[in-house]
Amino acid sequence: MRENSENRALEVSTRSEELILRYPFLLGGSPSSRNITPKQRIINLRGDTKNKHQIINLEPSTPIRRKRFAIVINLPKGKFNVGLIRLNVRFPSGTIREIDYKPSMSERKKGSFELDGFQSDLAGDIYVSLRAYLLDGTTFSEAILATVHSMNPDQLVITPRVWLISGRAGCVEYDWDTKEFHCRAYGTITNGSDVPRTFRQCHIRVTDGGVGGTEITSFSFSIGPFTIKPGEVAYRTIDTWYPQGSSVWDKFNQRWDLTIQFTYEADNGILISDAAAYRPMSTVPLNAIKTTDFTAPQTIAEHNAVAIASEILEDRDVTIYNPSWRILSNQKDKDRFGIIDIGWTDGHHDFDEGHDLYEEISGPDQDRLDAFIPVGFQYTSEVPPEHQNVGGFSTVNGPYPKDDQPRKSGSMVLLDENDQEFFGVAIAHEVCHYLGLEHEDDSDNLMEKTGGTTGHQLTWTQWDKIRKHGMMKWLAPDI
Repeated sequence: MRENSENRALEVSTRSEELILRYPFLLGGSPSSRNITPKQRIINLRGDTKNKHQIINLEPSTPIRRKRFAIVINLPKGKFNVGLIRLNVRFPSGTIREIDYKPSMSERKKGSFELDGFQSDLAGDIYVSLRAYLLDGTTFSEAILATVHSMNPDQLVITPRVWLISGRAGCVEYDWDTKEFHCRAYGTITNGSDVPRTFRQCHIRVTDGGVGGTEITSFSFSIGPFTIKPGEVAYRTIDTWYPQGSSVWDKFNQRWDLTIQFTYEADNGILISDAAAYRPMSTVPLNAIKTTDFTAPQTIAEHNAVAIASEILEDRDVTIYNPSWRILSNQKDKDRFGIIDIGWTDGHHDFDEGHDLYEEISGPDQDRLDAFIPVGFQYTSEVPPEHQNVGGFSTVNGPYPKDDQPRKSGSMVLLDENDQEFFGVAIAHEVCHYLGLEHEDDSDNLMEKTGGTTGHQLTWTQWDKIRKHGMMKWLAPDI
């Protein structure tokens, strides 16, 4: 591989403070665990102390890649009366398996049981957390961190540091100040051999069309050096960035998905590789504005719906980045706009009160789209019953800056805590109206009048139109 001065990279050991965020479980929920250092938490999770884990065990204790293993639960003394065990198993690939298990009477009397049939396709960390619900209404929790080894014997697992909402790829980040795209990753290296490995070089290969696709660029750089003892693991943090004018920058700027392959080289020519796909996003900065007070479940529904809308839009390289959560501050405004009146004029819905809201209330920043969320719509008697089913409404091709046309400066989406998926579809649908899209007849299209009955897609033509709107950030989010 060749050195490439147009692209740069930084590779360091992952700090404990950063690593523990991947394993957020507090052991047993104990307050004492909150007072220990991140490094000690990781040690405790691995059971590398005199107080080794007794509740959760793996059999074998060090699983082998692509070999079956079991999770053994040993109930603590005095807590055999367990009605339900809820397990969360996070594999090295990032896949999460959730299991609810009800122990039998004999298992409860014995105080232990075994769940078999687990298998990991990758080497690296496996994280198991448990929450047990006792029949007397109390609970207890535990977690363990172990390592899956490869018979190869070494393996590298790459995971993006910043995932897209949809989880299918890493998110390319854009630094507006330096005009550079960043692709950030974590590397987990396992040494399953019987000798130490010392790594000194990292090679980067960027391709279009997967690992075996067309090469865009490749370069190498010195790392460490760092040594991994037999049976141990190293955690690395990698940042590669691509300045304006580089071949990779040009592709990302055209919204191309690219694959980055990372290859670590140890002494004696030992090479281990893994890759991850990265996608740049156009972003819609959003003010999600409650028009009145919400209950806790309603607030959760609002946040979940925005996440669903982001996932829908990501299929066409658009995302709602870093939404700002707001609420009307004046009680008179809450009383007036908590429920929005909808009328009927000349055979069409009359959204005059919604437009009053747009005009009188504006979220901060002219480049953030206002999505107002009322708890209800109230229809006047003139609205035919068959038309009393509005889920939201929006200006089509809304103004930018938004105060250029105050009465058209927002979108409205009805709160729906009972059907959060439809709530999310409605947010994505109304946002796209504001960005310039009209209704479509295709039942698979997000802009079908109900948000799509068989799908929620956007065409390339629709994407090409909305990306030109002033409210749309042209490049990926600032870091």
